[in-house]
Amino acid sequence: MNPAQAFINEVEKLQQPMNAVIGKGDSPVQNWYKGSVVFITGGNGFLGKLLVEKLLRACNMKKIYILLRGKKNKTMMERLEIMLQDPIFDHLKEKKSKELLKIVPVAGDVADLRLGLADSDWKTLVEEVDIIFHMAATTRFDEPLRVATNVNIRGTREALALARACKKLRLFNHVSTAYTYTTKENVHGDVLEEFYKPPVAPRALIEMVETMTDDRLNAINEKLIEGWPNNYAFTKAVAEDLIKETGGDLPICVMRPSIVQGSYYEPAPGWADNSVLFGASGLIYGGGQGVLHVLYFNKKTRLSFVPGDYVTNATIAAGWHYASRRREDQKDIKIYTISSTKCNFNISILSKAMKDPKSKRLASPLALWYCFVFECYNRLPFFILTWLLHFIPAYLLDGIFFAFRINMPSGIKFVAIYRKIYKMNLSFAYFLSNDWTLRDDNTEELYSAMSPEDKAIFNFDVTDINWHQYVLTIGLGLRKYVAKDGLKDAEYAVKKQNYLMIANFIFFALYFYAIYKVLYLAYTVVSYLY
Repeated sequence: MNPAQAFINEVEKLQQPMNAVIGKGDSPVQNWYKGSVVFITGGNGFLGKLLVEKLLRACNMKKIYILLRGKKNKTMMERLEIMLQDPIFDHLKEKKSKELLKIVPVAGDVADLRLGLADSDWKTLVEEVDIIFHMAATTRFDEPLRVATNVNIRGTREALALARACKKLRLFNHVSTAYTYTTKENVHGDVLEEFYKPPVAPRALIEMVETMTDDRLNAINEKLIEGWPNNYAFTKAVAEDLIKETGGDLPICVMRPSIVQGSYYEPAPGWADNSVLFGASGLIYGGGQGVLHVLYFNKKTRLSFVPGDYVTNATIAAGWHYASRRREDQKDIKIYTISSTKCNFNISILSKAMKDPKSKRLASPLALWYCFVFECYNRLPFFILTWLLHFIPAYLLDGIFFAFRINMPSGIKFVAIYRKIYKMNLSFAYFLSNDWTLRDDNTEELYSAMSPEDKAIFNFDVTDINWHQYVLTIGLGLRKYVAKDGLKDAEYAVKKQNYLMIANFIFFALYFYAIYKVLYLAYTVVSYLY
């Protein structure tokens, strides 16, 4: 058997405790969700699809409404059909296809007032919905402040307005991020599961983006988010304050996942979609395809990677736990952080797993070049190696392709690709070079309160993860679901990497010799002139 598929089959065995009890449908968490009508913003996103799939597979829902943006020449049902073509729904199609009929798309946009909902859809949701998962967000670090505010903050305000209008509301679950307050002043400190003083009042920030010009917003952006690494973390922090100040009378809990990666073992090991390329998985994917060769980080920094299926399970279980607390008259808004900082998972573990000789047998046959990565611990070597290994070769290749009139797919240029990689490297360098302890005491309390059956069905115990195995699962998931190489041709892939290793050695020997000759010639000319 192909070693990649054999590895995936081994990881699938982790589903056995879940499969042994999930079909009974009578665990406390399952009973709490049974027969519910749910509304999900961001339901067609990475975490949204995981949530929709798990609710239908495990919780016997009555109906799931998902907010979808309208597109020209496509009806809502056509857009839903496109979403359901994702392999994440393959298990449901095979085993419980009728559950998919419970998904109902509604047209709207989280960035619009009233979520862009038609009056008829608003009325339907108000009458029927009893649980809301607000997951929609823009997670791009370089998103303009106007867009990030309208989606992450004003969108939360509009979702809260819908929640307040719902006649049967039992839960509003707001998905935030564990990095809301990983500010510069908190480096090496604890980020607690509590609300912090906001950097700016939500109402004031919304008013700014609604009244100021783009030029004015861009001029004050850097000063406004001072202490925060990017507009994403900043606006999610402000959104949490909006939850605290205006949602206190509603049944609300807040989820704070850290760096979310592909699934560990359910519904399929390593499942991911193309959206993960905009996050840390994009760096892993670049390395696995032989495109990224330089990474900037501090090897001692603890990382907080969490599998997408673990985040989904914690999100579902948190609703049940929060409802149980409210029955005991504990009505404060509860924050649940799911992170792996207590596991002391760091970049060296990730690096060691990727360099494991066994992982060479899992290489992709579609890799463009020999897979190697130089690890830089400070900015100067990173900058030099980025030019030597990324930009200069990219300019040479673009020049050769232009001279011979060779066109890349969609007209993409190598320099443009490496500019994106460089930008992504710098964006994540903040998180890969600084350390915080993301406290998860409430999440530990939640897990302890669960029944043995629910712990099997909705597992999110990060202390039980085999990190070496999970890192390789991420890589194989990116191969299967993003590169779509079929997890096949293992022998060819290994031979290809061996040949590319030789080609890489020859190329860089000639390359650096050429650089030496150019520098020597320049030195000779300068010496002659002066």
